[in-house]
Amino acid sequence: MIAVKINIYKLALSKFIYAFIFILNVDSFNCQNQKIDSLNNEIKTTNNEDYKTKLYYSLAVNYSQFDLSKSDLYCINTVKLASKQKNHYYLVLGINRLARNFHKKSNYKYSIKLCELGLAIAINQKYKKLEASTYNDIGSNYTMLGDHRNALINFHKSLQLSTQIKNDTCLKSALNNIGLSFQENDELDSALIYYKEALFINKKLNDNRASFLVLNNIATIYLKQKKYQESYDIFKSVAKNDSLNGDLSSLIETLHNISCVQIKLGNYSQAKYSIQQVNELADKLDNSEMLIYTYLNLAEINSIEGKNRNAIILLEKALKCAIKNKFTYALSDIYLALSENHKRNRDFEKSLFYHKKHTDISDSLNKNKNVDLLENIKLSQEINNKTILLNLKEKEIQLNVEINKRKNIIIIVSFTFFILMLIIFIFYIKIKKNKLMFTQQKQSLEAFFNGQEAERNRLSQELHDGICQNLTIIKMGLENEIYNDSINKENIKSKTKEIEGCIGDIRDVSHNIAPILLYEMGLKQALNSLVYNINKLNKFKLEIEFDDKIQNISKTIEIHIYRITQELLNNALKHSNSSFVKISFLNIENGLILEYNDNGIGIENLNKKTGTGLKNIKTRVDLINSKIQINDEIKGLNIIIDIKL
Repeated sequence: MIAVKINIYKLALSKFIYAFIFILNVDSFNCQNQKIDSLNNEIKTTNNEDYKTKLYYSLAVNYSQFDLSKSDLYCINTVKLASKQKNHYYLVLGINRLARNFHKKSNYKYSIKLCELGLAIAINQKYKKLEASTYNDIGSNYTMLGDHRNALINFHKSLQLSTQIKNDTCLKSALNNIGLSFQENDELDSALIYYKEALFINKKLNDNRASFLVLNNIATIYLKQKKYQESYDIFKSVAKNDSLNGDLSSLIETLHNISCVQIKLGNYSQAKYSIQQVNELADKLDNSEMLIYTYLNLAEINSIEGKNRNAIILLEKALKCAIKNKFTYALSDIYLALSENHKRNRDFEKSLFYHKKHTDISDSLNKNKNVDLLENIKLSQEINNKTILLNLKEKEIQLNVEINKRKNIIIIVSFTFFILMLIIFIFYIKIKKNKLMFTQQKQSLEAFFNGQEAERNRLSQELHDGICQNLTIIKMGLENEIYNDSINKENIKSKTKEIEGCIGDIRDVSHNIAPILLYEMGLKQALNSLVYNINKLNKFKLEIEFDDKIQNISKTIEIHIYRITQELLNNALKHSNSSFVKISFLNIENGLILEYNDNGIGIENLNKKTGTGLKNIKTRVDLINSKIQINDEIKGLNIIIDIKL
């Protein structure tokens, strides 16, 4: 009595779990329908064919989860429009989605043909990610056909390409699929290794849905290893997780696996309810393969319960479905179950008949399986070594190709090295020549400016000491004559003023040619004198700030600084239309900063309006190994000269 209550409780709990799953999925479908309605509305309103192609593909993806017929229709629309637009990317996506739909409908051979078409386009257009994912799809189809060798070859291609392009999404799929291939070949330990690698990447990507799909596969391994409770716990957690909401294909597999574990655990009531759920979903998705397994599971339960006739009816349905869809791999299990049930029903003739059928197919399958197993062992080793060598001839050819490649590489590297060294030598000679020319030019300019400066000094000295002195004497003589009554005083006064003017002009010329104050009193005093003379002209207000910390400037550098300042002010007088000019001299480590600012019109185009004055400034700046920065983005003109001392 107690046992009955417990079973009733378990059944109620199970129904609650699946009812909960159903509600979640209803909500998910409602959301999907809303999304589909939105996409259809967008298709009606847009005239952009490129965008329409993307909308068709989105609808194909959404419908693929619960209505494959409609998904097929939108896949075809995607392919047609993409082909018309020569949009190769969406052309491949549409073809591959259609191939996956045929995979879900168990039409694996046609799915492969579609995948190969998509693959050819992807390779031609160098869509590496699509190429990697298509290899995965091809491998999945070969797995379902029982051709594990070709499955592993394609999965390995996907693995290599995914690793090469560092695409974790394709990589995790390849790892999971390799695990599936090993699982189908009963290499359970190898399968677990690849599943766990795939699970690690899924968790790294925070892909909960993919993680649960891999967990589903791990639980299947535990089921085969007769670790029923561990398997059931994982399946149950996967089924209850909302990551699978709306994905009926994944949900149906999980529910089927749960029913298998429940049978092994002896929970037949729960198993029947799970099978019912699977049967409804399989019928909705037109999944013939899953229908066969529901018949097999129900037949097993009926057989355990002693309902042999019911079991036989279910098995005959499974047999009819398997023959119709050419599911050869399922026939062995069906024939064996029919043989055992007919035996229990004491129909030994039919039992023997189906047992022979089972033996014939099993022998054929085992033979192929043994061949595949040997090949897969080789492939496993090749996968672990990251290489595929199908036979010795290919290996020899590959080796010869590699040798030739290496020879060519050595020749190319040697030639490249020779050319590189030649270029370096030529470049070195050119640099050396340019350096010599630069040095000569610099020396010539320095000699020019030094000669110019010496000439200015000579002229300055001559004007100052010669002409100015003579004129001064004349002036004094004329002033003495003023007191002589016989001389026209007004005339004398006029001549005196003219001579004073001449003296002033000569002194101005003298200061421009060579600032005497620069030699006698230093740079600061010479600049102050320059300010005084400029301000007398009343063209603009000039200010000069001179940092007292500036010391130990060579006379040559002082002359260049002074001449640069002169050129700046001459340009300001001629071109700037400024009302205010400021020049600052700031002390810095190992040098000083000369900054010029005015509020004039600036320089509209430095490349076009680089006059002689500015060129002279730049030449002097280069001669003293300094840097100049000109900025006219603000109002007026700003020039900063970094002078090394």
